[in-house]
Amino acid sequence: MTKNCCTPSRPTTAPQTLRPDQDVCAEVDVSADSVEIPGGAALVGTGTPQIADDGEGPLRKVKVAPFRLGKTCVTNAGFARFVDATGYQTEAETFGWSFVFWSDLSTIVRSKGIPGLEWWRKVDGAYWRDPRAEGRSCLEQAKDHPVVHISWNDATAYCKWAGGRLPTEAEWEHAARGGFGDVPFPWGAEEPNDTDQFPCNIWQLQVSTIRLMN
Repeated sequence: MTKNCCTPSRPTTAPQTLRPDQDVCAEVDVSADSVEIPGGAALVGTGTPQIADDGEGPLRKVKVAPFRLGKTCVTNAGFARFVDATGYQTEAETFGWSFVFWSDLSTIVRSKGIPGLEWWRKVDGAYWRDPRAEGRSCLEQAKDHPVVHISWNDATAYCKWAGGRLPTEAEWEHAARGGFGDVPFPWGAEEPNDTDQFPCNIWQLQVSTIRLMN
C-alpha cells in the first residue's frame, strides 16, 4: 500500500481552526493533480556543497516509502478557492506586511531591509493576493502563477483543507532529483545559461550598484 503524500499521516496544527465542513474541499481532485513517486533510498543533502552557510551537506540516504506529489506548485487561483471556502487569513495578512524582492518593486516604495540581506524588503500590505502591495489582485493576470507570501502554517492549513499534507524534506528531495543522484540540478549537472540551455524559468542578477532606502 502506497503512502499518499496528499493524505495526512499524523495530525497537523493549523494557525486557524476550520469548520468540519471546510476540512476537505470537494473541488480538489488529489489523484488527478498528483503523480506517483516510487519509494526507495532517497538522497538528502549533497557531498559537494556550494554555499557552506546553507547547510547543504552532508550527503546521506533516507528510506522513503512510495507517495504521491502534486504535479505543480499551488496556484493563486487554487489558493483563492481555499480562502473563498474557509475565510482563511494568511500570516502576512495578520502581520500586515511581508518581504518583497527589491527588483519586484515597480515603483519607489519606502521599505526596510535586513542587514546583509538588503535585497529583501519589508513592504506593508504585501500578501498573496497583492504580492507587491500595488493595490491590484494577482488573480487578474497571474491566476496560474504559484502563490507567494505563504508561510509554513499557511501551507499546512491549505494542505489539510485539500485532504493532504506537506512532503517531508526527504520526500521533496527524492522527487526533485528525478533519479539522477547527487546532481546540482533536477535535470542533471549542466548549468543553465543565457544562450542555449534553458531547462527552467531562471533569473540572474547582474548589477553594479543597488540603491535601496532604509
